[in-house]
Amino acid sequence: MSVASSERVPLTILGAIVLSTFLPNIWATIAIPTDLRSMVRKADLVFTGKVVAQRSEWANVNNQKKIITLVTCEVLELYKGAAGRTVELRCPGGTVGDTTLELVGLPSFSIGEKCVLFVRTNANAVCPIVGIYHGKLLVSKSTAGSDEVVSRHNGRPLRAISEIGVDSDASAAGAGGSAGGGGAPLTFRELRTRIGEEVANDKASIQPAR
Repeated sequence: MSVASSERVPLTILGAIVLSTFLPNIWATIAIPTDLRSMVRKADLVFTGKVVAQRSEWANVNNQKKIITLVTCEVLELYKGAAGRTVELRCPGGTVGDTTLELVGLPSFSIGEKCVLFVRTNANAVCPIVGIYHGKLLVSKSTAGSDEVVSRHNGRPLRAISEIGVDSDASAAGAGGSAGGGGAPLTFRELRTRIGEEVANDKASIQPAR
């Protein structure tokens, strides 16, 4: 069974497995709704990065030929884990020649965008982003001032830390509007502070007893 020249694969966003028994060339992921604390604890790397390059290629994944996209991010600020100047994310899907494999619900990347990423470094992970689309938060200039603000992976605004990870499925994540309604946008400054607090709490929780 070969991958069609243009293939959109809907994702059911509810858990964390890959379904490939009957459709070996179609990936489906299931991601559990999450929150900031859980994402920090599950991630090996948490950082603010700038997307500087991406390319798609064929790769052997679980003994099957799949298209993957390699996304290179410049590390602007590191909050958890160890990394060099750049981090390369190995993401499922992409386009090679006239063949496209698209997994609906996975976050996409654009050259030059700035984002906060929660990343697993496990090479066997289906998606390197913790919480699938929840683990990519966009950072941009506020239209009302000089402060940078945070939005979901698709540009939907965030109003509070508690809104991170609340979308229930991929279709809701792709819709317009904000689940939180009106109010001031969540600032990048506030997010960085909270991430720092959660990283410190995570480190404290795994300290050996004395």
